[in-house]
Amino acid sequence: MKKLFSIVALVALVATALLTGCKQEEAAPTAPAAPSTNAPAAP
Repeated sequence: MKKLFSIVALVALVATALLTGCKQEEAAPTAPAAPSTNAPAAP
């Protein structure tokens, strides 16, 4: 029973680490796109 609990705890820690890693990658800041304006292009 003790071994089963250890395995379950280890799997939970690994799953948490993987999910947290994915969330951080998704939340990583990206370069914003240049805003479009109606102004004519500069000469």
